[in-house]
Amino acid sequence: MDTVWQLEINLTLFLQNLGSWLNTPMEFFTFLGSEYAFLALMPLFYWSVDSATGLRIGLMLLISNGLNTPLKFLFHSPRPYWIDPNVIALSSETSFGMPSGHAQMAASIWGTLAASLKRRWLTIVLIFMILMIGISRIYLGVHFTSDVLVGWAIGVLLLVVFLSLEKRVAAWFTRKNTEERIVYSIAISFVFILLPLLIRFFLQKWEMPAEWIANAIAAAPDHPPAPFNLGGTISIAGTLLGTLAGLVFQLKRNGMFDATGAPWQRILRYLVGMAGMLLIWSGLDLLFPGGESILALILRYVRYALTGFWMTGLAPLVFQVLKLSNPPTRKS
Repeated sequence: MDTVWQLEINLTLFLQNLGSWLNTPMEFFTFLGSEYAFLALMPLFYWSVDSATGLRIGLMLLISNGLNTPLKFLFHSPRPYWIDPNVIALSSETSFGMPSGHAQMAASIWGTLAASLKRRWLTIVLIFMILMIGISRIYLGVHFTSDVLVGWAIGVLLLVVFLSLEKRVAAWFTRKNTEERIVYSIAISFVFILLPLLIRFFLQKWEMPAEWIANAIAAAPDHPPAPFNLGGTISIAGTLLGTLAGLVFQLKRNGMFDATGAPWQRILRYLVGMAGMLLIWSGLDLLFPGGESILALILRYVRYALTGFWMTGLAPLVFQVLKLSNPPTRKS
């Protein structure tokens, strides 16, 4: 692989040598492929545009992001700046490189939005964004070209599988009673924790080359490699449980949330909803300990579960109390 990586590094160096004027636009495109962008997009659609589309985006975000970590463990490959000091770390990451999470999530999530809205012009714009997000990761020095190509391929595969199974899974979930829905939600959440744990167990004798560590620290001393950390996995699993549990709560109470309403209602819903979500997310972050201890990971799981539950369960209840949403029309 060293020869292939060196060939790919030549492309990275070529892009970086085009000039620092590309830093800002490439950082912008890389943001559009980050989980922060999608975490703002999902509530926007769910609360203020179309709840079904918002839910699809949110579930794809959690599924794609949740599968990315075990895949990174499985490949356990380096970042370009880990193996070649000539690569400038214009961004930095602590996880393994393949597959690119940004490329994978861009293809799967922006692809989900394109499939949901079915607007030709929007599809063209989103495809351009997906391409630029992948290129930005190469330019910033955090991914090999192969990382991005594999990320795109997995993202497209997830999109195809999601779209083909969505109706059947939704119908199956709808047929279950409330208790069964909660049990399945917990089980699915735990699967996303067990997958990377199992892979990490089988790789326990593998050691990261000292050269990778030295180059990574030299290029980005504030972000040393910690590729087997489970914090991100716990965050995704907790958010998934909270999102599904909140959905179950909403379905039992009033049926699927209705995102229609006057423009002022939609705007206020988003502002109130995001304020509540940030309050839970950042407030508990200040109260709970950080790190990778068992207690810290458990509390992290709780924190993200409550954040997810707010999005699909509690926020719609608050909107109803504040008369920011239409009265419920049916129950599920």
